[in-house]
Amino acid sequence: MKEELSRIGKNLNMITKRKNDRPNFVSAGKNEHWFFHKRLIVFIVLILLISGCSRKFYREDADREVDKLLNTAGQCDPLWDMSNFSLEQDPASRYSDFHDPEKLPMPPDDPMGHRLMECVDGMRGSSKWNENGQTNTVENLNWVQSLPAPVDGKIIIDQKVAYDLALVHSPNYRTAFENVYLSALNVIEERYKFDVLFYGGESLLYRNNGGFRDGSTSTLTNDLSFGGSKKLATGGTVLIGIANSLVWTFGGNGDRYSPSTSIGYSITQPLLRGAGRAIVLENLTLAERKLLANVRQLIFYQQGFYVYTLAGRSPISLPTTANYPSSGVNAASLSGFYGLLSTQIQILNQQQNVTSLQDNLNRYEELFKAGRVKSRVDVDRVRQDLLKSQSTLLSSKNNYQDSVESFLISIGLPPNIKDIQIKDSLLDQFVLMPKTLEEAQSYLDQYLADLRDTKKKVPDNFRAVYDELKKTTDAGSSETFKDIEHLQKDVSVSRAKAFKVLEERLKQDHKEAGVTFFTPAMLDKRIAAIRSDFDRTEKIKDEYGYDKAKGVKWLLNDIFRLMELTLLKYDRPTLTKMIQDTQAHPEKSPFSEEVIKLVYELQLESALLGEKEADFGEQYDTGLESSSEEARVRENLSKEYSAELKDKLQEVLEPSESSSVLDDPWRKWIQACLTRFSDDLMTLRLVQARARLETMQLAVVDIAPEDAFQVAAEHRLDWMNVRSNLVDQWRNIEIVADKLRGVLDLEMSGNINTKPENSTLSAGFKFDAPLDRLLERDNYRRALISYDQARRTYYNYVDNVNFDIRSTIRSIQLAQMDFELTRENVLTAIQQVHQAQLALTEPPKTSSKVGTVSSTAAMDLVDSLSSLLNTQNTLMRTWLEYHVKRMNLLLMLGLFEINEEGRWIDPGDINSKLLQKYSDGNYPTQDELSGIDKLPTTEKLTGGRDIEEIASEMEKKEAVQKPAPKKEPIPKKEPAFAQGASAK
Repeated sequence: MKEELSRIGKNLNMITKRKNDRPNFVSAGKNEHWFFHKRLIVFIVLILLISGCSRKFYREDADREVDKLLNTAGQCDPLWDMSNFSLEQDPASRYSDFHDPEKLPMPPDDPMGHRLMECVDGMRGSSKWNENGQTNTVENLNWVQSLPAPVDGKIIIDQKVAYDLALVHSPNYRTAFENVYLSALNVIEERYKFDVLFYGGESLLYRNNGGFRDGSTSTLTNDLSFGGSKKLATGGTVLIGIANSLVWTFGGNGDRYSPSTSIGYSITQPLLRGAGRAIVLENLTLAERKLLANVRQLIFYQQGFYVYTLAGRSPISLPTTANYPSSGVNAASLSGFYGLLSTQIQILNQQQNVTSLQDNLNRYEELFKAGRVKSRVDVDRVRQDLLKSQSTLLSSKNNYQDSVESFLISIGLPPNIKDIQIKDSLLDQFVLMPKTLEEAQSYLDQYLADLRDTKKKVPDNFRAVYDELKKTTDAGSSETFKDIEHLQKDVSVSRAKAFKVLEERLKQDHKEAGVTFFTPAMLDKRIAAIRSDFDRTEKIKDEYGYDKAKGVKWLLNDIFRLMELTLLKYDRPTLTKMIQDTQAHPEKSPFSEEVIKLVYELQLESALLGEKEADFGEQYDTGLESSSEEARVRENLSKEYSAELKDKLQEVLEPSESSSVLDDPWRKWIQACLTRFSDDLMTLRLVQARARLETMQLAVVDIAPEDAFQVAAEHRLDWMNVRSNLVDQWRNIEIVADKLRGVLDLEMSGNINTKPENSTLSAGFKFDAPLDRLLERDNYRRALISYDQARRTYYNYVDNVNFDIRSTIRSIQLAQMDFELTRENVLTAIQQVHQAQLALTEPPKTSSKVGTVSSTAAMDLVDSLSSLLNTQNTLMRTWLEYHVKRMNLLLMLGLFEINEEGRWIDPGDINSKLLQKYSDGNYPTQDELSGIDKLPTTEKLTGGRDIEEIASEMEKKEAVQKPAPKKEPIPKKEPAFAQGASAK
């Protein structure tokens, strides 16, 4: 072996050695020396290129080419601009990978499965898998920085934050961009097939013949090849290559050197099957068209993604990797972020229902102890509904937490984020009874509960209670005043316009419904009633002839004034003595005339004067004109009933198990005042609820389905894709039909060698007759059927779009009327609750000590509270569903717009003016984009003649050209009964 290697080395030295003593070999030696070093350099370069460029180079090169391609595709229309397209993830994304893309560590593996990487079937595995190390997590732990900064320990998520988080973290949103990127790679691959494709390489091969014996020969061969090929748009293929070969032979008959260089070429051009640009460019054209479709689908999906994040269901399908994306707009739903807000309002309404039931249960317990409620069943009925409401509240809160965690997963976040608070002002308008008065009611209920419990000591100083109630009530009154002002000045005008639309629609389409209250006059009347019930200064007669008290604002002022003149003016012993003196001698009451008048106005006679004296409260006119008249009435009352009243007062003042505070006039007086205050506070809450109820508005949708359909035909991005897909199916017929043809190719090939005798040239035609085309025939028939199916699919798509638009418009218009009807239901429920609660606090109508509460009062109260809860929730969901349907309608019309920050631009009312904006040339039509002239009209095709006239002329021409067929006599056929007779 050593001898052979030494001999090879000597031969190589001999080749490169200059031989001055042989002039005829000097030139050959120089050429050999130059060729060898050149080949050696090329060989080394090729060795270095074997491994190719770095992974980073290829990745970045692919990104650059895709970006360039997408920018070109996006230049077709500003609506689908792709200049900002990028696969780079936000560093704050949970799915962002901070490792080097070319050196990704191994993610967490299954322990048992990992053993198979170390040893498989008894063979040691590769250590390559551990070169980049391992990681114990696949998520970016820095994603927490994308969350908003906590406020008071809570991470507040509103509409804006929810959408921003979804853009950063959503896996589906990321997939949409990746699919467009992959679709662009398909185009690059198809374009690559028409590029000049270069190839090149070199080989160095040593071969020994005969072993290492004397006389054996060895060869060292160095081959270098380089060339390129080009596919032409006509279907032809051109290939040119250069091959250079150097062979050194050692031993045998002497050392020899044999260089050889040749240029090879080949040209093939189909003339029948596979020829022509329509056939050759089809795959590239199809890839380009599908990329354009996916670019449009990405923009369409981004619009729908906004709806998905907020409404909880993606109305638009994702772009695809190779095919046309799915078309259509899915129906609206109500989950997602809006669903969470909806559940919050439902929980709040449920809490108010629990609070109201708890307050009324306490009242029923007191009335039952006092004997005014005769049956324990009535009390238990309220208690049972309270327990049921509490159970529903607990279940709702639990379900809400599940919904929050599910929503976090839908936008790409883990469900275990702590201290998340979903908060947005979108549905604040449906909080009919705001927090200010709710706090006052809760504070009052708790104080009354403590007051009724004689085991609990109540502070003698009433100032703190008064100040708290005064502060919250004044704030609530101020809010109510602002709501009424807003209703009168801002809302009434826009609602009046909406009513005109509804009124006109009712006249045209829904006369049979008999709904007639959608009028501006009705709204003005209702607003005036709300204002009157709030700040009316005197009693009035309502439309039914019943007395209506002063406005709740003045009633609350009266009760506060009464508490100032009694509970704040006197200490506990003094006030107790004054109440006892009044009960013993009403005609000598130590209270001022203002107090007595307020007592009768507020119907607190029984609390101050006793049950019998209270019967004459109806005779005490609160509108007394002078103090002398008041004194006269009091004197007459005292003379007539003083004896009987003394006996009754003894019964009232005696301790009794039926009432827990009768033995303490001071506590009884506070309880009476605060119970009346609670009634007036509830009235204020209901007045504010009525005002807020009337301020709710819907953006009006008033468009003709035909106009909407026409706009959708011009602007919907998926409709553009459906048209493209149909044309591709039509073009496919030509592509498949091409394979029915025979093969006729022009071929030319040869090579030019340094040795002319080795050069070759061949040229000719290659023909393959179409003798067997069964499979091609079947495929052609399939293509025709596929196109026919595609046409029907297209028309079905158009019909479905038409139907969806018409159905959605009808659904929205119905929701507008349904919202107004539900508003009426809520208003009725509010009044029912008010009347049911007043029924519990009405003074006795007889002269007996105790008045009996109606046996149906409990059921009425429970039913009214349940009705209010249900109608409130229905109203809120109707509004929210309407809001989502409007968003879906804009998607269906192709008019859903997003600003630079990715926010939806709400156009407000959707009417003919909005549609006209998009039909005035602001956006190009489909015909303008495609450059296709519209089809000629029937009148232009027929020259203005009637179609039936043309058809008649054609029939006459055909009759002249073709002789009439001979009519053969039709054989007579016997009737069935005759045949049967002959057979017999």
